[in-house]
Amino acid sequence: MLMDLLFFASGFGGSALWNFRSGVPLHRGHPRNFACGVAFGVFGYYFRTKLDEMDRVRLFQLEEYVRTHPEDFPTIERKKWGEVFKEWKAPFRPDCD
Repeated sequence: MLMDLLFFASGFGGSALWNFRSGVPLHRGHPRNFACGVAFGVFGYYFRTKLDEMDRVRLFQLEEYVRTHPEDFPTIERKKWGEVFKEWKAPFRPDCD
């Protein structure tokens, strides 16, 4: 959703910038600005859906490879935190009397 708005804003802003650079007052050409914003917004939506589809395909292929090649991905034995950390003793602090 944010990408769509970003593309819409870039289309609208690009058209307004074209007006500014051409010396045309900024309040002129609102329909063109809006049309450019909508066109860029539609392109942004298409771009985002295409990226999502590519991510889904890549994730599916990765999961499928892991599932079909279990010899390359052995199961990891689970450990408790007590087995991971070394035994810790509090530091010795002599009395300062």
